[in-house]
Order: sequence, then structure tokens, then C-alpha cells
Amino acid sequence: MAQRALLAPAAAVRCGGEPRDAIPVASAVALLSGAVCCHLGLEGMPLARAAAGEVCRRHGPVLAILAGDALLPMAMSILSSECGRHSVMLVDAAAVAMGATGVLGSLSFLVRRREGDPVPVEDEGDQGLMGLSPLARLAARGGALVVGAPEELADDCALAGLCAGRALDLLESDGPGREQLFEARTELDRARELVGSAPEARLFRDVIDTVGRHFPSRSDELFFQS
Repeated sequence: MAQRALLAPAAAVRCGGEPRDAIPVASAVALLSGAVCCHLGLEGMPLARAAAGEVCRRHGPVLAILAGDALLPMAMSILSSECGRHSVMLVDAAAVAMGATGVLGSLSFLVRRREGDPVPVEDEGDQGLMGLSPLARLAARGGALVVGAPEELADDCALAGLCAGRALDLLESDGPGREQLFEARTELDRARELVGSAPEARLFRDVIDTVGRHFPSRSDELFFQS
């Protein structure tokens, strides 16, 4: 989760700002990521990633839902009060990103079931693989915007964050195979290309590089050999 949040200060530095300027965005993304973790394992969530559902398994679905629901308004409060003139846009982007994670769909599933409405029975193979790449995009774009980056540069940061987030999603899958590793490498190469090689891009590139090293036991051959 930390790697997605760190894209915010990395983007801020890439755009000529200070990393501390993007701490509100990073904090919000960390809270939103935590909310997703709390809801993993609940009925209606897309197919979980590695180590998913730990909160639900340890504390039960009720506390998992309450914990996740508590983190959401905390994150939105930070975005709305500490991100200056971009607050409204970032809150809207965060709402869209959370919808893409499957949290809202999961809660809708539970409500419909409680009310007695028919809900489809899904096999794991029928469920989509949930990814958190929208939160990575939010972090990178938000970090760029809060330091006053021009729209084009903010878009490049957002796309680089999305690519890094997609790679992390692939590597966090249970037992990524060679195909997933190849896709992850392609996404990371695209992210590096978007970030560029300027001195101010060093932190962003470092964050991108750590994504591949997050699972070295499965990705040594792909990421560390020429």
C-alpha cells in the first residue's frame, strides 16, 4: 500500500515541488487503500489478491465493514480540506477510484442480499480481478496538481502512476506467472518513459523501480537480469 501512496510526493518532486507538499494526497491514498484492505474478503468483492481478506478473517465482516467505512470519510476530509484549489477535483477523482476498486459494489451486494433481493451467485472464476491502479493514478496526479504542475505534466504523472499501479496489481496476484511478469515489466517501462530522466524525476523512478523488487523471489529473472 505504501508504494501507491509514495507516488504522490514522487510526482510533486518530479514537477518541481517539495515532497511534503503532497503529504495530504499521500495520506488520503493510504487511507483509501486501507479501506479496500478492510473490505477484501467480503461477499461481492472481486477476486482477491495475495493476502486478501486478513481483516475480515481476524475480526469478522461487521468490524471489517465499519473499519473500512471509517477510513473513507477520513480520506475525503483530508482531500477536501488540505489540497487547496484542487480539493473538489481530487475528492471527485477519489470517489471514482474507489468505485473502480469494487468496494461500492460489494456494499451494494450486501444491502441487496439483506433486503431479500435476488443476487447472482458468482464463482471465483467469474469475478474480475480487482486492482488498485486507480488509487495509484490518483496519488500521482494529485501530487503533481498540488504543486501547481501544468496540465500536460500532471497527465504524464497520472499515466505513469497508473502504469506503476497496474504493474503492482499484476505482481500482487497470487502466484504471478511469466505472462503476468512480462506485462508488469512492460507497464514499468512505460512508466519510466513517461517520467523521463531529469534529475527531479529520480524519486519517481526509484518508486517505480521498487515495484519490481517488491516480489524478488518471483521476479528476479525478469527484473534483475539483462
